[in-house]
Amino acid sequence: MYMLYSVCLRALCEKGSRGSVLIVTETPAGRGKGSCTAITMSKIGLIDENDIPVVGLASFCANEVKETREVVQKALDAGIRHFEIAELFGNGHIIVEAIIARDIKRTEVFITLKVWPKDRGAKETVQACLDSLESFGLQFADAILLHAPIDTVNDQDQWRAFEYLQKEGLAKTVGVANLTEQKLTEVLKNSTTSGGPALVEMECTPYRQSEDLVSFCADGGIVVLNNNPTGKRLKSELGALLDIAGQAECSQDMLLTRWAVQKGHAVLVSPEQLDTPDFSVANASLPLGAAVVKQLDELEQGLVTSFVTRDIAPDE
Repeated sequence: MYMLYSVCLRALCEKGSRGSVLIVTETPAGRGKGSCTAITMSKIGLIDENDIPVVGLASFCANEVKETREVVQKALDAGIRHFEIAELFGNGHIIVEAIIARDIKRTEVFITLKVWPKDRGAKETVQACLDSLESFGLQFADAILLHAPIDTVNDQDQWRAFEYLQKEGLAKTVGVANLTEQKLTEVLKNSTTSGGPALVEMECTPYRQSEDLVSFCADGGIVVLNNNPTGKRLKSELGALLDIAGQAECSQDMLLTRWAVQKGHAVLVSPEQLDTPDFSVANASLPLGAAVVKQLDELEQGLVTSFVTRDIAPDE
């Protein structure tokens, strides 16, 4: 694997910090409205012919190693097999070790690596991903995502690095997080080998449904990876939700998660949600009645509880 690291970095150096890009002016093969809706009981088909579990565990940062291991064990017990690891939190090796300790096969687990993009060109981005994989003891990541649009100087080089990693088999799926439609369009236009992101991570709740961006993703065959389906648990302050949860005979957490799954999202739940009495992967996939969905859809308020997606000027 060390030889592969060297080959990857050398190829990027030879190509320079920027390479030729192909402007995508028509829908690539496999894209198109409805092309990402192949949902099974536990997985969603992606446009790159991979698939992603419907329910996963969002990246998290615990205070102690023991606590991190306990969260992973709870997630595994609940049926979760998708684990998102944020480079920024530095606990990926602990998460992977906790999974290995349960003798779960690598083919049964989906690992997403969320890469911190600040002040990194293509070569540095590849090196960061390789370093992470080495520290986890993994040969590849099932998906890699850019954590946030905070480096507008290098963002296209970072995406080119992701495409290279996918081409080399070090990442099966590539995606982005917290982008506006404008920035996502730029990524699509500058995609060469990947055809563009297969995943776009964002917060999406009945309080902020981001209909335009979600529709844009659906039209392009991109799956929404909903990293905050419960709105950071602020829903307890919004009285209508308790009544709707009563109609659905589930907790408010589970109601919001089921709503997101029914919208076709892959969801990432928080460690806190694992302690909800009715939480399980099976329960998250239970369909809601049309009347319940209608009431939830009417809760739109533009309420954001995590990363605010907006267009950022290059000099910010």
